[in-house]
Amino acid sequence: MTDPIDDDIIQDGRQIRVTWRGAEFTPPRALVTQASGVCFSEDGKVVLETKDGASWQLVGGHPEPGESIEQAFVREVAEETSAEVLEMRYLGAQEVSDPDNPEGMVVYYQARFWAKVRLGEFTPQFEVIERRCVAVEEVWEALIWQTVNVLEQLLVLSVEMNKVVTGSS
Repeated sequence: MTDPIDDDIIQDGRQIRVTWRGAEFTPPRALVTQASGVCFSEDGKVVLETKDGASWQLVGGHPEPGESIEQAFVREVAEETSAEVLEMRYLGAQEVSDPDNPEGMVVYYQARFWAKVRLGEFTPQFEVIERRCVAVEEVWEALIWQTVNVLEQLLVLSVEMNKVVTGSS
């Protein structure tokens, strides 16, 4: 059993706690607001996306009604980065405790995956304007995450999963 990992952050002036829950934890589907993850291209780089050309994010988005978190992740990867998910594994979820959330959800979850993807010709669509692939060591510099402990755990698990599934070193 994975011990929870916490990050306390300030977002939009509110105190929020983000807790990493490992793969043995399955969040209630109704409370999952995001399905995203660390996507490795066939040459072993991590795929990132941007909506503004300045800040980069992991690939993913919001599940649609009636869609599983796995289906949402696969769809978002295709829509946002013109990539096909070849293999994927659920790594865990971020539990977000946001007691002063003006939208009402005081606890919600963000599902996280590892995936191996095949990149197609990139076509900017929806809100994503660009994708890029970076070496694993460059992910820290590319992402602007306040939840550094959670991000570190996600990257460690993703690299380990990539080695196990692909047999790479």
